[in-house]
Amino acid sequence: MIEIVYLIANTGASISRSALENTSSLNINVNSSTDWNLIFATIFLGICALLVPFIERIERFIDRPKLNFSFRLAPPDCHLTKRMITRGTQISFEPVYYFRLKIDNTEGKSQARKCEVVLEKISVVEDAIESEVPNFPPGNLIWVGTKEQYIDINPRRSVFCDIGHIASRQYQLTEELDQRVSLPGYRRDDLCFMLELLHHFKAQPNCLHRGKYILDIGVYSENAAYQKARFEISWSGEWKNSETEMFSGSGQPGGEINIIKLSNDDHPQISERCLLFCSRYVCPLRPDRIIWILDNNGGHMDKNTLQRCIGMSDALLDPTLDELAREGKIRIIGEIVTLL
Repeated sequence: MIEIVYLIANTGASISRSALENTSSLNINVNSSTDWNLIFATIFLGICALLVPFIERIERFIDRPKLNFSFRLAPPDCHLTKRMITRGTQISFEPVYYFRLKIDNTEGKSQARKCEVVLEKISVVEDAIESEVPNFPPGNLIWVGTKEQYIDINPRRSVFCDIGHIASRQYQLTEELDQRVSLPGYRRDDLCFMLELLHHFKAQPNCLHRGKYILDIGVYSENAAYQKARFEISWSGEWKNSETEMFSGSGQPGGEINIIKLSNDDHPQISERCLLFCSRYVCPLRPDRIIWILDNNGGHMDKNTLQRCIGMSDALLDPTLDELAREGKIRIIGEIVTLL
């Protein structure tokens, strides 16, 4: 009403009823449009404010670091070197074999912060039966070149971590004998595989004598996903003077020690029904189907579960597994089938 009076006063003339109605309608529409613009702008800004934390999480997920294990029973991962012994003014050197695994962030897009490698469990394998060492306290393994518990790993970088070493008998008897915490049933002067633990506890075994063992090792990080792998160590307890004679596997004949990375346990587990359905279409041949199922289930599975997933009878499954084992594609320990 005020706008109409103002309009008449400024024109100094009478205005028709239709003109007044058009002018009033135009003003109302302008005000209404402005209000809706403010409402939409407020809603949009509110949505943006709510999405900011999720956008940051998405960016962190896309640019996240990704840690992986790798291992080779060959230089530079595993190699022969020397350790120094000092007796007064006399200095001598003794040979020692070092065994190391590699942790890499080659697939990651940002730095993996505060990484540590932990020996979580030791199991003894006798007659194809795996028995966990009771009351074993998890301990940190040593990063190569530093005594720090935590390190940062940049993108496209790899870092070695010591699993253990085997020193000459002379070095073990003079330098390491008093440091040993052995598993039951072994003589004190046996040659042994010394674990490279950052801290030593009196109740924590730190050496492996001749036999077969499985080590469960995990990698932890502040901002990268947890990774885990199992390593099988077969150790004769004997010493040889060259890497070719000492190491077995990896194309080497004979050998006194063999270390195999059995699997990564960080793969997501898939339901048996899904594995059965997918394997039949992805891999029509039965041997390929077994490999596919193991690869998509963490690298190992017991025979009964594998049989249900692949839909095969014992008469067909056992010969197929034996064939894959002869080809070196899988390893069978008791009822456990492991992908190599």
